[in-house]
Amino acid sequence: MKLLETFKSFSTVQVQNGDACLFWHDKWLQQPLKEDYPELYSFALNNNVSVTNYYAHQQLQEIYSLPLSTEAFQQFQLVHSFIEHFPLTDQHDKSSYNWGKYSASKAYISLMGQTNVPQIYSWL
Repeated sequence: MKLLETFKSFSTVQVQNGDACLFWHDKWLQQPLKEDYPELYSFALNNNVSVTNYYAHQQLQEIYSLPLSTEAFQQFQLVHSFIEHFPLTDQHDKSSYNWGKYSASKAYISLMGQTNVPQIYSWL
């Protein structure tokens, strides 16, 4: 769990229905939204909401602790403007990784780094 944020930095989610993508934490745009809109993120009632659930809420008070600060409201307007033009489909979300198709060994090497094993241990 300590490496989850690092692992997520290696992956990108192609949002289709939004069920498997966390609105604030996953990289489904350029970077996670919590990094682009930190003030708005600080007002979120549910920091682990999926894209689908975020879209399902129609009222501002269902998503955020009100009143929003001036900066948070400006960030909300930016988020709302691109959300309006980002349609969801009935397909499942897809993840892609920096190294191509997912493999546990490639994930391990990316997370832990590749170390050189001393020659004496090569026979193990």
